[in-house]
Amino acid sequence: MSNQVLLWSSIILPWISLLFMARQNIKRYMPVALFGALITTIVGEIALALHWWNVKDAIFPFYHIPPFTYGGFLVGIVWIFRWTYGRFMLFMAANLIFEVILSFVIDPILISRGIIEFVTISPMQLLMLNLVIAAVLYGYQMWQDDVLTSAERESNLSIRLSPAAKMLPQEDDDHNSN
Repeated sequence: MSNQVLLWSSIILPWISLLFMARQNIKRYMPVALFGALITTIVGEIALALHWWNVKDAIFPFYHIPPFTYGGFLVGIVWIFRWTYGRFMLFMAANLIFEVILSFVIDPILISRGIIEFVTISPMQLLMLNLVIAAVLYGYQMWQDDVLTSAERESNLSIRLSPAAKMLPQEDDDHNSN
């Protein structure tokens, strides 16, 4: 399999998996996934400037960022939150398992294929960085849920409120003309 097929598959195939998830779960967890992709993009730019790693074989438009940032990583966040949110230790354990697989199984394959190379960061450092990002994402989702819950409470409250003033009865035009 060519590197290009592998890279395009890392974007497209994970999105197909969302067909098997309930729409309300996708809507609930997509904001945190997009935030995770944003953080990973920023980290990727920092990594480029600090020479943590190099992307040697890329696809358009992802020349400096591994494309799975917007495929497997983004969709993976949605799935992990779907199955573990509300149980922080389980969430972190799931992230640890996936980060170990990424750092010690998938990354070496990508390195051997000439897709990426680590320059000044070790797999263990990258694993720790990704676990910190996971904790930040969990906090973001808690904040997101709090904001949505507050908005829902406010909208339910406003529905039950009645107007404070009553409408005055309309006077006849005959009385006003005198």
